[in-house]
Amino acid sequence: MQLPDEPVEILMLNGELLRPDSAVLPADMPGVLRGEGIFETFLVLDGAPTPFLDYHQERWQHSAEKMEFDLGGKTLVQEWQELRPHIPAGRFRVRLTLLRARNHKLWRMWTSGPALLPPAEVVLSFSRFRRDPADPLAGVKHISRMGCQLARREAASQGAYEALMPTTEGDWAEGTVSNLFLMQNGVLRTPGVNRGILAGVTRRVILEMAQNDGFLVEEGEISTADLMVAEEVFVTSAIMGVIPVCKIVDVLKPFPGATGQYGKQLSRLYQQAHSLPLPLKLP
Repeated sequence: MQLPDEPVEILMLNGELLRPDSAVLPADMPGVLRGEGIFETFLVLDGAPTPFLDYHQERWQHSAEKMEFDLGGKTLVQEWQELRPHIPAGRFRVRLTLLRARNHKLWRMWTSGPALLPPAEVVLSFSRFRRDPADPLAGVKHISRMGCQLARREAASQGAYEALMPTTEGDWAEGTVSNLFLMQNGVLRTPGVNRGILAGVTRRVILEMAQNDGFLVEEGEISTADLMVAEEVFVTSAIMGVIPVCKIVDVLKPFPGATGQYGKQLSRLYQQAHSLPLPLKLP
């Protein structure tokens, strides 16, 4: 299986629109040499960003604080307004990357390209790359992602779309670009934020809406045994939404995939959430 390409058609660097194939970054930037950077990615449909941009903003600020980046009072929402007029109609993946430059300055880089429609269902594989729940940067969306990239390439070599990454303690944390959910005995379960995961915006929305819709929800450790007896398994992300799993490599039991009733229900809830003018808040 080949991983999907993520072409860049629009580039804005420090407020200036540039050709993606002609932009230049200083070679001595810590953001380039040492991976000192953070990012946020979200979906834009016909020029309108996700209604959960405030949730992305909260994580953006958290990541900046952990990386000791001074945002200068600017918010992700304010940054987006600078790029917004340049995004055409259609389905676009938009990313803001913040890179540390010399003398603690920061470079802001917007990139955007078409976002492919997500698959109806996916195959997962188990990864040898791990998440450490004790890592201080576990909840930071930083650009140092070599482990994730290698894990996803290995998954693709096994015919899988995504790789599940275990924790250093042996339970399952998350995918390389997604969060993990499963239905078990009528309970919607997902790894807790204390398992070294990146708390996804879509994960947050699904948890909130599922509770409001009467689901029993549980955050905690997910074992291989849990996966083997799960009724349905899903992965979520801001670009993909809710994607049901039809198979996990090395797990003999098949899963319903796109035909699963819970996956359909959660997808419907997520689509309803996207029609809201503002992020949903629990009472």
